[in-house]
Amino acid sequence: MKKLHLLLLFVVTACSLVVPEISILDNPVCNLPCWNGITPGQTSQPDALQIVTSLDGIDQKKTNVLNVPWLIFNKQIWFYLYTNPSLGGVQTDGAIYFIDNKVATVILRRNIGKTFGDMVELVGEPETIISMTLVEGGIVVLAIIPSKGVEFEFYTKSNERFGPETQIDNVMFFNSIQYEQLLDAGMFSLGIYNANEIRKIMYQWKGYGNIEELYPPRFP
Repeated sequence: MKKLHLLLLFVVTACSLVVPEISILDNPVCNLPCWNGITPGQTSQPDALQIVTSLDGIDQKKTNVLNVPWLIFNKQIWFYLYTNPSLGGVQTDGAIYFIDNKVATVILRRNIGKTFGDMVELVGEPETIISMTLVEGGIVVLAIIPSKGVEFEFYTKSNERFGPETQIDNVMFFNSIQYEQLLDAGMFSLGIYNANEIRKIMYQWKGYGNIEELYPPRFP
C-alpha cells in the first residue's frame, strides 16, 4: 500500500466555519471542469499562471511555481485566493498540477461556497463514491464523475446523514483522459491507494442518506 509524504495536501485540518457569500466556482468564463479559463488537458503552464495571477482576490505574495517533479507531475502552481477580496478571512487554497506542461488537475480547498446539490446541478450526479477514515477522526466522502473530470468532497462523521444541503469542502477538476493515471497516483485516495486498491473500496452512487448505511468506509 502506497503512502505519500504530502498527505496533508488533501486533508483539511478543520472545516471552515465561514460560508462565503460568493462561491469560488462562480465564474462566467466557462463551464466546469474549466475554471476561470483553465481547462484540464488543454491549458499550458504559462497560460494557467497568467490566469491565476490576474484573478481578483489572488494573494500575489503566496503564489508559487514549483518546477520540481512530484509523482506523475512535472510542475505545480500553488496559490491562495480570497472568495471576496473584502472578506479577508474567507480564503481558498489552490493547486494546479501539470503533466507534460498541460494542466492535469485543478484543486480548490476550503470555502468553496457550494452544496452537494449545487454541484449535482452544475455537473450532474456522481458516478462513484469513496469514503475514507481520517487519521484525525471523522471521514471524508469523495464524489467522482470520471467521464466529466470532476471530483467534490466533504468531511463528516460516519453516522451522519448527508443531502443536497451538505456543504462541499474541496473540489478537483481533472483531465478525464488521465483519470487512470491520477487514480493510480493516489489523487482520489489521500495518496494512500493505487488504482487497483481504490477500486475495491469504491461505491456506485446510491443517492443521499446515512453514510454508514450507504457508503461506510472500508479497506481494500
